[in-house]
Amino acid sequence: MSLFHRARSIRPLPVLLALTLAALACNLPLAGVTTDEATPTGAETPQATLPVEPTAAGSATVTPTDQTGQQPTPTITRVPTRTPAPTLDPDCPPDATFVEDVTVPDGTVFEPGEVFNKTWRVVSDGCADWPAGTALYFVRGDRMNGPQRAEVPPVPTGEEVDLTIRLTAPTEDGSYRGYWELRGPDGARFGPNLYADIRVGEGTSGGGTTGGALPDLIVESYTYSIAATASGDRTLSIQAVIKNIGTGDAPASKAGVSLVDAGAGAEVDVPALAAGASYTLTFGFTVDPGRTYTLRIEADVIKAIPESSENNNIQEQNIPVSGG
Repeated sequence: MSLFHRARSIRPLPVLLALTLAALACNLPLAGVTTDEATPTGAETPQATLPVEPTAAGSATVTPTDQTGQQPTPTITRVPTRTPAPTLDPDCPPDATFVEDVTVPDGTVFEPGEVFNKTWRVVSDGCADWPAGTALYFVRGDRMNGPQRAEVPPVPTGEEVDLTIRLTAPTEDGSYRGYWELRGPDGARFGPNLYADIRVGEGTSGGGTTGGALPDLIVESYTYSIAATASGDRTLSIQAVIKNIGTGDAPASKAGVSLVDAGAGAEVDVPALAAGASYTLTFGFTVDPGRTYTLRIEADVIKAIPESSENNNIQEQNIPVSGG
């Protein structure tokens, strides 16, 4: 007799019957309970019922609640944000004054494509120090592969600093000039417009006339002051020194004094100047408080005098006017 048959022959019939009845009883519905589907079998972990909020596309967002029924406090992860630039005090702005060209005087001649460093020495002479985030910005003219923006260090008021940028001479012969200006971290302009003025090629005359004793008129220096008026406006007073640094005498000429971005200005008479002589002119504007102006002073503004150089006639300065 096989093992299988031996197992059947020794299983008691009452036990089989009891097992069959028990299995049938498990599938009978409980009294008073209605179900739509069969109860899952096997040991399962009880699950809490969660409120469900329908969302688009048939999905559901499950929001857990605590035992009191209140929404749990969310965990907030802060996203780093850019620190806003500090705003300069309009009543105490930084300022700068040009001192000298440390390298590359006006009209320096370079070979085409030659790389050089241009250094200006300026003094921080405003009411406030130059703040962190101050930078030198290219504004117009020939950039000569120079920086569009170059950061400069904070400078306490009363101190001098050398500002250096690296430039490349253009590949074609000619005269070139590019302008840069200082701006605070909030974009406020201050100080002079600093320029690099070069010539490329030995045969370049720089826009002037070579040979003979010729005058050369420049804006040697200038100062300005701002005073409040009874009406609440401000008066901007300017003094500028026009000097003839050429070897020939200069006839009477006109100098231009203007606020470039305000469209205001005038021509001022300058008397004849012998070689080495200078003349101090004065001029004034009424300006609005809380605004920055670009002052431009130009010797021989109408280009009536042949000079040994025509590239050194202009000085510019950004002037912030406090108040507002």
